[in-house]
Amino acid sequence: MYSVIDEMRVLDSIQRHLPVAFQKKLTLDTLLFKEEILDSMGIIQMLSDLEKKFGVAFEDHHLDSKQLASPRQIAVLITQLASTSSKS
Repeated sequence: MYSVIDEMRVLDSIQRHLPVAFQKKLTLDTLLFKEEILDSMGIIQMLSDLEKKFGVAFEDHHLDSKQLASPRQIAVLITQLASTSSKS
């Protein structure tokens, strides 16, 4: 189930993995593209890190700026992916 702990783990992962994130105060609702925290290379690195950390697999159709817009949105997506994979 989706929780604040998952949100905070996503936020922590973004802050530790992306150097630009250290220079900005991120919140769960920070718009990662609008604030120029994510670029194309950053997305790949971040998703790889999140896949390892949460045991999920992102597919091409998940690489949508709406689903990856903020740490909170990413946490929701990870929760959905984890829920789907646990039902398999």
